[in-house]
Amino acid sequence: MKKTIGVYGLFLLLLAFTVSAHTLTGVVTDDGSGNPVNGATVKITYGSSTFLTSTSVIGQYSVDFNLTSTSYATVFVQRNTKWNQMNVQLNMTRQTTHADITLLSHPQCSDLYDNDRDGFVDMDDRQCTSPSDNSESSVTVSGSGNYAVGLGVGIMSETEHFKPRIFMCPHGKVFHNNADGHSILSERVENYAFEGEQIQTEVMVWDKNGIEKIKDVYVTLSDFGQQAGDGLIEANCDRRGMFHKTVDDRGACSFADFNARELEEELTWNPDTMARYVCTFTVETPNSMEGEYWVAAEVEDLDGLLANAKEKQWWYLNPEVSVTVTGSVDFGTVRPGTSSYSDTLLIENTAASGSGVLLDMAISGSDFYDPTSSGAKCPTSNVLTLDRFRYHASNGAYRTTSVAPRGDGEGYFNIPYEVSDPSDRLPIISGAGIVDLAGKPYEAGNVLSPGAEIALTFRLDLPEPCNGDFSDGSLYFWGTAI
Repeated sequence: MKKTIGVYGLFLLLLAFTVSAHTLTGVVTDDGSGNPVNGATVKITYGSSTFLTSTSVIGQYSVDFNLTSTSYATVFVQRNTKWNQMNVQLNMTRQTTHADITLLSHPQCSDLYDNDRDGFVDMDDRQCTSPSDNSESSVTVSGSGNYAVGLGVGIMSETEHFKPRIFMCPHGKVFHNNADGHSILSERVENYAFEGEQIQTEVMVWDKNGIEKIKDVYVTLSDFGQQAGDGLIEANCDRRGMFHKTVDDRGACSFADFNARELEEELTWNPDTMARYVCTFTVETPNSMEGEYWVAAEVEDLDGLLANAKEKQWWYLNPEVSVTVTGSVDFGTVRPGTSSYSDTLLIENTAASGSGVLLDMAISGSDFYDPTSSGAKCPTSNVLTLDRFRYHASNGAYRTTSVAPRGDGEGYFNIPYEVSDPSDRLPIISGAGIVDLAGKPYEAGNVLSPGAEIALTFRLDLPEPCNGDFSDGSLYFWGTAI
C-alpha cells in the first residue's frame, strides 16, 4: 500500500499484563451409579500452590486462582473408599477451564504391586480381592497322563499424546492492498505494514498421532508474549496440497525449505502425519491493529495441545506517518526584475518512533495571488506564477545540481503544479544517483528514514513590472511510505 501523508499524528501506547484470573470447575460423579457425589474432597495443585475445596450437593466444585502461564494443574478427588486424579491443561487465553471427574472403586490390592501377577496394578486390577490373592497367577491340572500349565500376562501401554509441531518457510511475502493491485510488495525492506496489506507465510504441520488429529492452524497476534496461546487468533490458514508451484501459491516452498527437524532427526515427508498450509494475514484498520506485535503461525490438535513456529515475526502495524516542516519561505522585500533567496527550511520524516517507515519525498505547488484588492499586476495579470519559483535541496552527500535534467545553472530545480495526481509530483532530489530497494529503483538522497531531513532553499525570480503582495498560494511537500 502506498500511504501518502502531510500531517503529524499521535502514538498509541500498548500495555501488556502477564497474570490473569482463572476458574477451574467441574462435576464429580460416581462410577457405579453415575450420580453427582456430594461432599467429596477436591485438592488442586498448580505450580507450588495447593487449593482445597469440596463438592456441592450437585457434585460441583469450583476454585479461583491467578494463572501466570499456560501449564497444567493436577486435580485429586476422594470420597470414602473411592478416588481418582487427572491432569488438566490451563490456557491464559481462557478465563475458565472445565474438568469433570468420575470416582472409581478402590480395589483391595492398593499397594503398588501386581499381587496376583496378571499384569495389572492397583486401580487397574479390579479382579484382585486381597494382597494375598494369587488366584490368577497360574493354572495347575493334576491326574494321570499329559498335562499343561499356562499363564496369561497382560500388558501396560499408553499411546503418547504427541504435541504437534509447526515449521515455517523462510520465504515470506508481503502484498499491496487490493486498491493498489495486490502485487508483491518487494520494495518493503522494513517490518511495517498498513491497512489492507497482506503478510503471507507457508507452514508445514506434523503430528505423529496422524494429520487428522489437527484441529486448526491459524495466525495469532500478540503484543506481549511469544508462547503458544499468548496471542489472539486473527486469520485461519488454508491447507494446500503437495509441494509444487501453482498460480495461487505465488511460488510455493519446497519441503527442504522448512528445515523440519525433531531434535537431531531430519524429517522426511509423510502425508499421513504432515500437511502444508498457506497463512495469509490481512492488516485491519488502526481501530483494532496499531502498534508493534508478534505475528506467529500456531497449530492446535483435538486434545487441545498447542504449538507455534519457533520463528516469530515482529511487525509494526499501521504506524503513524508524518512529515514536519521547520522554517518558512520568506523572501522579504523583493525588487522587481531581481532574484531573491529564502532562508533554508528542513523537511523531516517524523513517522512513529521505531516504525522504520521509509518515505519517498516529492514536491508540488500552486500559483500565488494577492489576497487584497490592491490592483496587483505581475507582469501582465494579478498572479505570480509558479514557474517564477525554483529550489535547491540537499541531503548529506546528495543534492540538486546543474548537471541534473531539472537543474538550471545554479542547480535549482523547477516545481510542478499540484493536480491531485501523485504521478505528476516530482522527487525533491533527482539525478544524483539511484538506490536499489529489493529490485526497485529510487532517487538517491530522496528517501528519508525516520528522523532524517532534507534542507531546501527557494529562489524567487520576480518579473518586471510587478506590483502586489502575493501570499495566497502553497508549496506542497509529500512523503510516500515505501
